[in-house]
Amino acid sequence: ESAGAARLRVLVATDSAADQRKTLAAVRSLGRRGCHVVVGCDPGLCPPAWSRYCGGHVSYPSPFLAREEFVATLSSIVRTGRFDVLLPLSDHTTFPVVMCAEELAPHVGLCVPGPEALARAHDKLGILSVASRLGIELVSLVRVDRAAGCFVCEALTCALPTEVHVGYSREL
Repeated sequence: ESAGAARLRVLVATDSAADQRKTLAAVRSLGRRGCHVVVGCDPGLCPPAWSRYCGGHVSYPSPFLAREEFVATLSSIVRTGRFDVLLPLSDHTTFPVVMCAEELAPHVGLCVPGPEALARAHDKLGILSVASRLGIELVSLVRVDRAAGCFVCEALTCALPTEVHVGYSREL
């Protein structure tokens, strides 16, 4: 542990709809290394804020339901100078932080990719295309048909075990 790490003040930004286990893991990991960790969350249930490694909690509007209000409140929070680093952990917090990075960066260090890298990482069809070119067998593909306003499943046959994960899409 360095003396700098002990003084690092980190705001971990998540939302109540996100996978809270990864937020709790981040809080514990940073806290064990001597960082002062504060969890930011919308008004829903936020178990990572209950961790013994969490030094505080801030609330903001839902980044999913009220993105503009979320950005304004988060900007106000980081402008206080209470934090050295902002670490968004969900898609709902990462996308808005990336889009307003220039506004936030003078006030807090940002742990986010650039907009182009974020877009590439979330381009599922692009990732599947690269996997196919590399010879990685694709089990199934669900894509968004914007014209029809629906999801289309193009199942591919293979002998591999398969899991189905039900989720959501920002596309529809």
